Amino acid sequence: MSDRNKKIDLLRLVFCIMIVVYHCNKLVGKSVYFAKGWYIAIEFFAIVSGIFLMSSMEKKLEMSCIFWKKWKGIYSVYLISYFFAFFLIQIVDHTGLKKSIKLLYRSVGNIFLFEMTGMDIFNGYCLQGSWYISAMLWSILLIFFIFIISGKWFSQVIAPLLVILFIGYFNKTYGRIHRTHDWNFIFYSGTIRIAAELLLGCICYKIGQILRRKYRKYKRILEKMEILLYITVIVASYFYSNSSYDFIYLVLLAIAITITFSFGEVSKNFLVLNKISQKGERISLLVYLNHLWLLYIVKKLEFSMTVKILLFLFSLLISCLLIHNIDKTVYKVIEKYKLYRKAILLKEK
Repeated sequence: MSDRNKKIDLLRLVFCIMIVVYHCNKLVGKSVYFAKGWYIAIEFFAIVSGIFLMSSMEKKLEMSCIFWKKWKGIYSVYLISYFFAFFLIQIVDHTGLKKSIKLLYRSVGNIFLFEMTGMDIFNGYCLQGSWYISAMLWSILLIFFIFIISGKWFSQVIAPLLVILFIGYFNKTYGRIHRTHDWNFIFYSGTIRIAAELLLGCICYKIGQILRRKYRKYKRILEKMEILLYITVIVASYFYSNSSYDFIYLVLLAIAITITFSFGEVSKNFLVLNKISQKGERISLLVYLNHLWLLYIVKKLEFSMTVKILLFLFSLLISCLLIHNIDKTVYKVIEKYKLYRKAILLKEK
């Protein structure tokens, strides 16, 4: 099974849009409530991350390499988004300089993504939505440790048992998957939720290898099934949410994603889709990290709903472009510094 394909990056954008639409309920309030279950898009991202994680672990990469690769891909964008949001919100809320500095000091745990570990003891500013990234990064460490000590039993026994245990806990305790900040003695519920779905992704990776190797002749049938499953989850979750249906959506997503990773590709004839899919991961990360704080600001404005939505979309586009370019510039500066330092060391020798 290929580690990546273009279709999965295109799907990232689709499910990222679902998350944004779901959170747009914040603009309209409780009187109108649409796309009620589109928070299920988070499960898509978690399962996909689990597949990549299993692929890395099977290549026998060291934990530091896997964790650093994931951290490096996310943290710079997160950090820029965090400070961008922090300072703009302090301006909008008319927070004084002294209070802002105090709040920033209390936000150290959140800045370093300790939010879901229970180590955010100062109750500082938290970038809305960052719970997912915090839970994912620390769950990766936990899963890698389990993988090392369980060896060949990991994908066949340990991972399935932990998935049943974690998902069963959610089903029995909450009756739905959409819980994030319930404290469970050691971790928040969001950490258990994401760990379960990362483990589910690990299982999907192994099943996908079997599909690709033994059932390639059924590719066309499976691809039709894949499309049907995605449509079913998207449409059904639009109307039905916060119930045991969440767990059905989770299973359907897992099956669809397994097929996507086994056979899915965007046709070379669709050049526009190919261009979009190449940037799918980065765009979805930028949109996810920045849409909630912008909704918070736009909601405060005294305009009609149409104007608010247009302002939100425009500000989201500008913010994502700006943060992306800042991140790109910082990366280039660091690379140039590394080359310069290397040249200096060579001269000294």
